Amino acid sequence: MQLNTTHITKNPIILASAIMSVIGWLIAFVGACVIGKAGLLWWIVIYELLLLGAIFFSIYRNVFHHHQIMFLAFLGISISLLTTTISGLMGYDSAGNQAAGAGAVILIVMQFFWVIVFGSSEESIVFQIVYSGFTFPRSQNTAAIGLHGSPKESKVALSSPEATGYAHQQHQQVSMVSVYQDSPDMAQQKLQNPTAIALHPYTANPDDPNEISFEKGEKLEILNKSGNWWKAKKEDGTEGIVPSNYFPQ
Repeated sequence: MQLNTTHITKNPIILASAIMSVIGWLIAFVGACVIGKAGLLWWIVIYELLLLGAIFFSIYRNVFHHHQIMFLAFLGISISLLTTTISGLMGYDSAGNQAAGAGAVILIVMQFFWVIVFGSSEESIVFQIVYSGFTFPRSQNTAAIGLHGSPKESKVALSSPEATGYAHQQHQQVSMVSVYQDSPDMAQQKLQNPTAIALHPYTANPDDPNEISFEKGEKLEILNKSGNWWKAKKEDGTEGIVPSNYFPQ
């Protein structure tokens, strides 16, 4: 699973879990400060800070997929520590213990969610539900699985010089075909490529020059309507590939 900051900021579910995790840690930290000599609780607070920081930093640096198994293991350890902590803290009535326990509860719920999401493959129903309507990036070595469970066609193949030349040649050939004439006085009309209206806005991946960005409601001319990535042309003449699930089928 190749995550980057876009998959957090543009996915409300993942963004909410990240914010709630930070809030949970802050509440646990304040509770530990109120308790003072909290012993094991301080170690858990520091452990959670390092774990959250490492996960967010790896996503920011776009290297999360290199350490995914390691993070899942550390999340499992964290859930075990938090479970032990909650059972110990909730037995006291002091404000510090109650606050630390509440923070630990928030953290453990969010981390259970992360284990389910980060531990699920891109073909799983969990992944498809969480990232419904969101285009996940391809791996550099293998083609990723599309949102509907079918292999995503290589974007490089669609945008290679041969494919681009072929599509351009086909477009020229179609444009040269005249509409059937009923009378000699009827003017010839060229066959037009279909157009589609974007259902959602999309920002092109900066690492892939073949993709193009578009806004919600923008009309694009579809040059090649095959597979999960279509070749399209904007009204300003910009051509590139776009995710098909952002347009009416």
